[in-house]
Amino acid sequence: MKTPGKQKYGYGIIIDELKGHAFHVHGGGINGFNTSLIRFPDDGVVVAVLCNQNSGAPDRIGRDLGRLYFGDDVQPRPVITKVTVSPEKLDQLAGRYELNPNFVLRVWRDGEKMLTQATGQGQIEVTPTGENVLYQAQMDARLEFTRGEDGKVTGLTLHQNGRSMPAKRVE
Repeated sequence: MKTPGKQKYGYGIIIDELKGHAFHVHGGGINGFNTSLIRFPDDGVVVAVLCNQNSGAPDRIGRDLGRLYFGDDVQPRPVITKVTVSPEKLDQLAGRYELNPNFVLRVWRDGEKMLTQATGQGQIEVTPTGENVLYQAQMDARLEFTRGEDGKVTGLTLHQNGRSMPAKRVE
């Protein structure tokens, strides 16, 4: 289980490190509940987080608790506020964005809603929090769009679980 495979994923757990400390993490969720179990095997430390909502919060909270344990400062999460963005500006964000050749994120507007769907996953609603930013609270994911010198959207960065993953616009 602890043999890293593709992108730090073993057989059922993620193998990674935090501030130079190796850790194993596995999360789960069902019907409004999410969990995360992080084990620092060399340090004898285990962090368990249980959450009564569908979100990516347990993993983020678990990693933040690990950071605190190992003496790092943890900043509070910013307050996310929905903003009104014109339909024309939102339409400019619509497209397909490639995080890797087998994982594409589709973004589109449906009436007053902005939606996104990743390869092999269901569609989810995202909330505009800026002219070039969409946020999904349950997954604690932020899409930050980038524009070229001509003002056209060229890509996005997915911020989730402490990682920032750039994606180029492919359509």
